[in-house]
Amino acid sequence: MACRFFMFIMSVCLSVLQRKHNIHCFYDRDQGQWMRLPIGWELHHEMVGKLVDQVEEALPTWGDRQDILALLRQCNYDPDECMSTYLYLEGDRKSPPPPTC
Repeated sequence: MACRFFMFIMSVCLSVLQRKHNIHCFYDRDQGQWMRLPIGWELHHEMVGKLVDQVEEALPTWGDRQDILALLRQCNYDPDECMSTYLYLEGDRKSPPPPTC
């Protein structure tokens, strides 16, 4: 990952990182181009459904499958990163996420 720039605000270092990001698309014949798959459709994809199931099993209090998928997308479909991010945002910064394997 390449860091493009750093910004210091009140002694907090922020950075913008570039990394490859996976996305699911479908070909729209009417548009003549590839379009991003809507979350509702993507939930029916076998691989994606298994990832969402993993996260739901590890974090049973997080019951919104579309919300889980949205964060999985942001985490490049990495369930461990997804769970760590969720726990951090929910305020549980001390306990590590449960293993997914």
